[in-house]
Order: sequence, then C-alpha cells, then structure tokens
Amino acid sequence: MTAKQVEMRQLEQLVQDLVKEFLTSKEIVSVIVEAVMAAVSEAVICELKEIVLFNQEETNKLREDLWKIEESLREAKHEHFFVQDELEQYQRRSNLRVLGIPESEIEDNDAIVFDVMHNKLQLPHVNISDIDRSHHVGAKNEGKPRPIIVKFTSYRRRNEVFRAKCFLAKSGVTIHENLKKECLALLNADIAKYGLHNVWTTDGRIVVKSCACHFEISRSEELKTPN
Repeated sequence: MTAKQVEMRQLEQLVQDLVKEFLTSKEIVSVIVEAVMAAVSEAVICELKEIVLFNQEETNKLREDLWKIEESLREAKHEHFFVQDELEQYQRRSNLRVLGIPESEIEDNDAIVFDVMHNKLQLPHVNISDIDRSHHVGAKNEGKPRPIIVKFTSYRRRNEVFRAKCFLAKSGVTIHENLKKECLALLNADIAKYGLHNVWTTDGRIVVKSCACHFEISRSEELKTPN
C-alpha cells in the first residue's frame, strides 16, 4: 500500500469518527431535533391556517345560502297563506250576507230572503228554489238582528241579487258579499282610510277609488303603501 493510499484511508477513518461523534452528541442531536420540530410546526401551522380560512369561507357561504333558503321559505309561506285565503274567499262566491232583517222566534229564513228579493229588489223572476240554504250567524243580541248568510244555487243568480242591492236604499236592509274575517277587517280599514263611498267589493276583491283612479287591495301591506 502506498503512502498516499494510507493517507486517504486515515482521512476516511477520521471523517467516519467525526460523523459518529457528531451523531452521538446529545447537544447536536438536540439542535437537530429542535430544528426539525420547528420546521414541522411551522408547516403544520401554515396548513392549519389555510384549513381554518377555507372553513370560514365555506361557513360564510353556507350561512348566506341558509339565509336565502329561509327568505324563500318565508315568501313561499306568505304566498301560500294568501292563496289559501283566496281559495277560501272563492268558496264563498255564491254567498251573500243580508243585514237588517228583524228576527222572530219562528221564522223561515228562505222565505224571508225570498220576500226581500222578490219585492224589495224588484226581481220577480227569482224563485225560492234559487236559494240553496240560509241561516243566521253570530250570537243573539237584543235590539240588533243577526246577519243572514244566503247560499244561492248558482253564482249567476247570486250576482244578479247583489247588483240589485241599490233598491234597498233607506229600507234598513243591506246586502254584502260574504267576506272572510280577515278580508272584512281589511275592508273596514280601507273604508276608514278612503271613505265609505270610495270602497266596495267585487267577488271578494276590495276595490278602492282614490285620486280619480281605481285599484284593488288584497293584502294589508298594500293598505300601508302610500298613494
């Protein structure tokens, strides 16, 4: 073995001894571990920050979508109630409410209503058979007769009787459409706002005359809208 080879062999052995001493040194190992842990921790923290940020964005998006869904549900519910009200009022379209007819212990409501139609409304062609049924509504009140609800066999005959109500002027008897409770309350509110002679009903729809124009009010929100 030449001197140069011996020298290279000794140099390799020295390097191995240094590496072995380096790797077995507690101080050096501690430094390496701390450096690795710091690098790993920083990477983990960065990853966690990205995850949190992504989750926040997704949460905000979900909240916005949820708000839109709730708003749509509120609108659909409101519209459902409105359509339901419209349907209920439509089912009353063949009915009329007659007010001001005195009550007695024994009475035939059909005959009484027929007398009003035949004589006071000047509708001689109307028959008692045009009345499906009639009855009082509400609790008895001394001195104030209860309204009579009249259901006609056809909408055409009911409409004919309703149009002839003008002949009852100053008779003490009045005829109105049979409005449901909520619609009646809205009608009274319209009358209070626009005046008795500027508000009337047609097929359950409230018509208002204001500023030389006519418009319909079907919801309380429309009543609140300034004109």
